[in-house]
Amino acid sequence: MLWCSINTVKAFSAFCHHSEFREPKEYYLVPPLTKSAFCCLAAWQALCGSASAASTYYISPSGDDRMSGLSVNTPWKSVKKVNSVSFQPGDRILFEGGQLFQGPVKLDGCDGGAPNHAIEVGAYRVAGHKMPTILAQSGAGIEVHGTSGLRISNLTIIGDGPMINKQSGIILCGSKNQPASHVVIDHVEISGFGEHGISIIASEANCGYRNVLISHCTIHDNQLNGIFTEGPWGHDIYAHQDIRVKDCNVFNMFGGSGITLSSVNGGIVERCVAYNNGANFSGAVGIWAWDSNNILFQFNESYGNRTKGVDGDGFDFDGGVTNSVMQFNYSHDNDAAGFLLAQYDLAPQAMKNITIRFNISKNDARKRKYGAIHVWNGDTSSRISKVHIYRNTIFQDSPLDNRTTGSLSKVEGSGDASDPAISPSTQGSAIRIVSSNTSAAVHNNTLLTIGAGMQWNEAWFTWVFRKLYSPGLLASAEESMK
Repeated sequence: MLWCSINTVKAFSAFCHHSEFREPKEYYLVPPLTKSAFCCLAAWQALCGSASAASTYYISPSGDDRMSGLSVNTPWKSVKKVNSVSFQPGDRILFEGGQLFQGPVKLDGCDGGAPNHAIEVGAYRVAGHKMPTILAQSGAGIEVHGTSGLRISNLTIIGDGPMINKQSGIILCGSKNQPASHVVIDHVEISGFGEHGISIIASEANCGYRNVLISHCTIHDNQLNGIFTEGPWGHDIYAHQDIRVKDCNVFNMFGGSGITLSSVNGGIVERCVAYNNGANFSGAVGIWAWDSNNILFQFNESYGNRTKGVDGDGFDFDGGVTNSVMQFNYSHDNDAAGFLLAQYDLAPQAMKNITIRFNISKNDARKRKYGAIHVWNGDTSSRISKVHIYRNTIFQDSPLDNRTTGSLSKVEGSGDASDPAISPSTQGSAIRIVSSNTSAAVHNNTLLTIGAGMQWNEAWFTWVFRKLYSPGLLASAEESMK
């Protein structure tokens, strides 16, 4: 065991900067350092500069863990060997394309990348788009604990099935002392896990992940959520920052949602498709956020999301979301709302400064008694305020249970009595505002419906609607559909 103290580090630092010191070309340490011992050397390198240039390591079933791993002719054989080594900025860990490897791959704080010199976990010899496969069995595929400067790409990660596996495909777990940053997950396919496809978690505020990009991933047939972030719960407390998800397909999350952002300060979900999620769950949504700030959903499609109880929505800003926008999204054929704002009881902060604009909803609220655009405030003490809903387009045919559709409606009250999932007197709506404690401006939306047409009560019309877009055009459209 290598023993390391702060005095040792200081002494070594002084030696490093001595005028006669020259770094040798190679280092030979006997016996080999364990990964925990290497962490002390990481401190020395931080003081003295990098001891060696970045390396590329190859892993192949035909390899040998006694080899150097530094060429395609001398590859390592196992993930176990990978897990025993500490990697430096710019190092590449490449698995042979089309081959199977027993996981999990494990990286921690001793594996140190940098924003411009990330550690890469990826593939080589990818012929015919056959990516290497990490077999997780009942565990995780890749576990990352506090590693910064990391790129994971061109891999297939498979668990033993959502009813057998007990973990997530990729886990990014924040440190207890400081945030990790600059992680890219690109062109990865994940399936067969009992929890989430990709999970980003932290136990303390401001100690999660920063600057994370998840792109071009296909995540399907897992038990809970496709992409999931989580952190401590509380007023204006966020674990993660600058989380971006783009160009991902997420589907068949049987017991959960497609993409879920929580405890995030600054997040974007764009050009993603989420469908057929939540079939065995109550509360699922295609793409949603809660307890987060400054979230943007744009250019996404969410459809065919189901529920066994409440929700089953296309998109949702839920309890405690602030300063956020949904725009240019397409929602269709969901059990409940296409676009939902929902403030539940005891949410960590009031929902405010929310914009829903330039979206399309087609035949949403197919089974549940929601509006295609639905605002629900379940807590009179945590109000929804400064909501702007404008220039959205809603198409509605008759729902599956033959209820009339297309009404423009508002229901007074709060709490469970107004929950659209259980209120028997509620009919489907194009736009629906539930609760008197909601400050919203709804204007310039286009509503094309078959059924009851558009209805409102003049007594509360000015309370929530600034302007109804082109009533003459809508009347003509409704007449043409008779």
